Amino acid sequence: MSNVKDMIRGQFIAELKSSGDTWRICRKGTLVDFIRLNFFHYAKNRDKKYLIAVFNDSMKILLLRKLEAIEPEGSLEEIAKRFNQEHHNILKQFDIIMSELTTIFDKYASASFYDLNQKIGYIKVLNELEIDSYNDDIFKEIMGITYAVLEL
Repeated sequence: MSNVKDMIRGQFIAELKSSGDTWRICRKGTLVDFIRLNFFHYAKNRDKKYLIAVFNDSMKILLLRKLEAIEPEGSLEEIAKRFNQEHHNILKQFDIIMSELTTIFDKYASASFYDLNQKIGYIKVLNELEIDSYNDDIFKEIMGITYAVLEL
């Protein structure tokens, strides 16, 4: 179990180091598009790095609720200065959310690729409606199912 958590956290840290926290400028719908795209790549070639990306993009949606989003206001130089200032806090919040998800991981322990496909289809519909007005529980479910599929 901790091996999957280590892979997920390691990939999140690697992305944070290489790309920073520029994802904080994204709206929820953009992250949903990334989730769907990474799921498509996983379905096509079964490379687990795409599943980890599905998990971490869902995590970013939950993190945006806890962290202050970076608004694209001001000059490009002013916007750029707002990024990469809170890596320690981001990782702290990441770990808090992971510990809160333990019951979700247990709930979806027997979930399958088919279950994940259903949830991805559901967020596609929500995204076409108005994803920002919906509860983030769907992303916790996606994370729980993705975690189960990663353990297979």
